[in-house]
Amino acid sequence: MKKPVAALALFSLAITYVRGADLPVENYSFEAPGTVKQTNWESVPGWSSDSPAADSGVETGQGPMDGTWTGFLWAEDPSVWNLTTNVIVAGEAYRLQLNAKNTGGGSSLRIMLFYDNAGTRVPLATLDATVGSGMDSYTLQFNADDIPAAIGSQIGIEVENIGGGWVAVDHVRLSTFDPSFVWEGGFGSIDVRYSQDVYPAVSGTTNWSDTAWRGERVYAQIVLWAQQGVTNVSYSVTDLDNGQGGVIGSANIKPQFVSYVLTDDGSGGCGAPPADPVLLMPDILDIDSQRDIAVGTAQPVWISIDIPSDTDPGIYQGQVTVSSPGNDPLVLTMNIEVLANTLPPPADWSFHLDLWQNPWSVARYHSVTPWSQEHVDLLIPLLTMLRDAGQKVITTTLVNAPWGGQTYDAYGTMIEWTKHTDGTWSYDYTIFDQYVELCDSIGLDSQVNCYSMAAWGNIYQYYDEASASYQTVTAAPGTAAYTAHWTPFLQDFRSHLQAKGWTDRTKIAMDERAVGEMQAVVNLVKTHAPELEISLAGHYFSALDADIYDWCPWADDVDPAVTSVRAARGQITTFYTMCVTSPDGPNNFVFSPPAEQVWDGWYAAAQNLDGFLR
Repeated sequence: MKKPVAALALFSLAITYVRGADLPVENYSFEAPGTVKQTNWESVPGWSSDSPAADSGVETGQGPMDGTWTGFLWAEDPSVWNLTTNVIVAGEAYRLQLNAKNTGGGSSLRIMLFYDNAGTRVPLATLDATVGSGMDSYTLQFNADDIPAAIGSQIGIEVENIGGGWVAVDHVRLSTFDPSFVWEGGFGSIDVRYSQDVYPAVSGTTNWSDTAWRGERVYAQIVLWAQQGVTNVSYSVTDLDNGQGGVIGSANIKPQFVSYVLTDDGSGGCGAPPADPVLLMPDILDIDSQRDIAVGTAQPVWISIDIPSDTDPGIYQGQVTVSSPGNDPLVLTMNIEVLANTLPPPADWSFHLDLWQNPWSVARYHSVTPWSQEHVDLLIPLLTMLRDAGQKVITTTLVNAPWGGQTYDAYGTMIEWTKHTDGTWSYDYTIFDQYVELCDSIGLDSQVNCYSMAAWGNIYQYYDEASASYQTVTAAPGTAAYTAHWTPFLQDFRSHLQAKGWTDRTKIAMDERAVGEMQAVVNLVKTHAPELEISLAGHYFSALDADIYDWCPWADDVDPAVTSVRAARGQITTFYTMCVTSPDGPNNFVFSPPAEQVWDGWYAAAQNLDGFLR
């Protein structure tokens, strides 16, 4: 049912584009009326259909890209359209972008730009798009000079479900751009995650400067913007030269395209992630050295620069060039002032970094057999990066599923437990030894944390010879069943570690256990393997302070005065972040600002803490 054009209510973006502008689209994100689900367009401001819709309108819960509500279109209903207040101007080019997804049997969507000719919608450009299960972005554009009859008329947007079922639509954006302008780029901030569909204000920022110590790694971020689609984009770098014979070779400079991934906003806390909003965030430093950049999208490039420890002090300059066949290259200049200070190598850093590892996730992602040679070959570069970040701890498992089922990729056990028919036990340390020795060979040879003598749920799996099957025992710390299960293991494990020469560096590690459970574990370890120290990521308990060698409480759960006393005893105290988020942060999620990672180190220093765990 046709409605008169309403007054401007909502704007698509609050950012001005270089060589173009965002244009107002009323109710661009379907947030009005914002009361209850609408199954027709009569009460939805800005949007109209030529006849009443039976099951199309606005609703929540469909993974909106912006706000809470989305439009939805049933294939049996007529198209929906929005006649904007914008008038088509000669010499301008126009771009429509929107997000859409299949929400139930939908497969394709017809997207159209039109101009109004005395009440008749005349097509300007049309796209028949295949929609999937994600809120993907679709782009349509045209040049006003190619359709002179449209100049001076209002421009409108029309969307129709042409593929069956239901399709959700959201975040409808209309903008102008200079049709002669293809792409640009500049240096952005390393503290910002740049949205893929928002123009980054980096025009003119073609020079970047930083200061570094010798032996330090510094970072820069280039952000590219494709006003029109560009293909086969690649990058190259030159040496950095100080003009006096000093050179930082290009082999020390590593650009990487940043890939976008889907995430939530963390509002689910430690529970299940919310159905919406679904966010598209830049996260992965990709190994691909070439890619296409779609129309109207941003593409970050992250640059890591390692300053050799023998670099002469001075100011070094070089270039990074971003190229695409048939287009002018983008040449950007890097300047680094290298100071006389020298940062020691990561192995000598005192910061106690403990980023937990899950080797099984690598095997699952690459579809290889866990602990095969293919698996080991995939682990080596990842562990090498971890070493170069200053990692001090490797994560090993004593039992299957030490954290229950809370991780996407389950943790297996690195030690196989077998209960024989005569009631005795044996333990196969093959995988445990393989992982420790692999990490040793890479240089991750400081501390081995073994999880967990207090597994979540207190459930422990073993192979039972009598039944020729895997069985479980449920036993809480302090009970007779627990003591009977763990005592022979501790005695055997103690002997194994002594034979390998690993006793001093191996810690019995727990995660978020109650004080009573921890006390029972401590007492059992003291009795049967007194040489082994205890590690705990969890709440601070003063009664256990002297017994926990490596303690990692929540960020605000420990007094700096306590950490000083612990340090005097030769104990380690760090802090950790987890699934709980707060308005103040910080955290390490895909949606967390990168600057929060720097804050972690500053906070540890300010609170007299030894390091950080995640």
